[in-house]
Amino acid sequence: MRRKKKLCSEHFSDRSFRTAEKVALNYNAVPSILHTVVVSRHEPNDLAIAGPSGLHDTFTLCEPCTAESHVLNPAEIKLSLVSIKNRKIQKALCKKRKNTIKALRNRDMKGILNDIIKGCNNEVSFNLLLTQIKFKNRKPQGRRWTTKEKAVALSIYKRSPKAYRLLQCFMPLPSRATLISTLSSVPFTAGICTTIFNHLRKCVKNMQEEDRICSLIFDEMSLKQHLEYDVKNDRSSGFEDFGTERGNKYSNTALVFLIQGLRKNWKQPVAFYLVNSKMESSKKKCIAGKNTLDYCIKEVAEACIAIRLKIVATVCDMGANNLAALQQLGFTFIDPRIEISGTVIYVFFDPPHLHT
Repeated sequence: MRRKKKLCSEHFSDRSFRTAEKVALNYNAVPSILHTVVVSRHEPNDLAIAGPSGLHDTFTLCEPCTAESHVLNPAEIKLSLVSIKNRKIQKALCKKRKNTIKALRNRDMKGILNDIIKGCNNEVSFNLLLTQIKFKNRKPQGRRWTTKEKAVALSIYKRSPKAYRLLQCFMPLPSRATLISTLSSVPFTAGICTTIFNHLRKCVKNMQEEDRICSLIFDEMSLKQHLEYDVKNDRSSGFEDFGTERGNKYSNTALVFLIQGLRKNWKQPVAFYLVNSKMESSKKKCIAGKNTLDYCIKEVAEACIAIRLKIVATVCDMGANNLAALQQLGFTFIDPRIEISGTVIYVFFDPPHLHT
């Protein structure tokens, strides 16, 4: 019933009320005293039937019947109840129809996606496709990237930052700040990088024997000499750092070690050391310390051999420090070989430096 309409309490029995004051009806109350239920012919749409909307309505006495009034009979009351029930059924059917149409659309979309997925040649292209579908209609601030998605984006960015910026205009990709934050969360410290070697150990298990053959390459890169405070690790950086111990000299050079596959084309940096450009071999210091170049070469080679990589050669330039360190390990120009952990490694010098 409408809230502005009023119905007198004489149309209901005492059991139809919640309280003795007769101010609130039960939710299933219907008029049972039919001789007093009056509806004006001028308002045929206003039926005198109480429903859930009229639980808290007030009731007044009916006005006297006039010549233009008529009394509702049980058949009319039953018909009105049926019409209300039919409207509820129609509403439920409409909702079910909408859900069915939505399910069919999703089923068609899944079929299309399955056809596209079959055309994906590898996992990277498949993940890239799912990323575009997932973030198609989402704002940049609402995108949440997984580790695999960041790794794919980072590989594209490292190959060509300019191409990555161009792709960002056509498809959703992580921002540069997100990639830098991801890289900063990876634990990289001077010396042997255990994170990389743990990953290499898993990859080597799936390699063939010939694919494990590699060469050890090391070279130096100049750095700007300065001191700064690392807030994250609560330490000062700028001195010599060999991983297990630190020196008291300023570091102005980064010594980087890299392994390169010979049969299969793959390469991976595995270690770095922050050293002084005047780094000497243990021969000049007359000690077998950990802050010498020959010790660093031996340490990296042993770590590679421990994960079942086959190092057959090492490549470097003909710097005075490199020659002194290799000679300390057994290298001579007559016999250009060194032996580390029972593995014979041939020494090669970088061809561009041979002409200088």
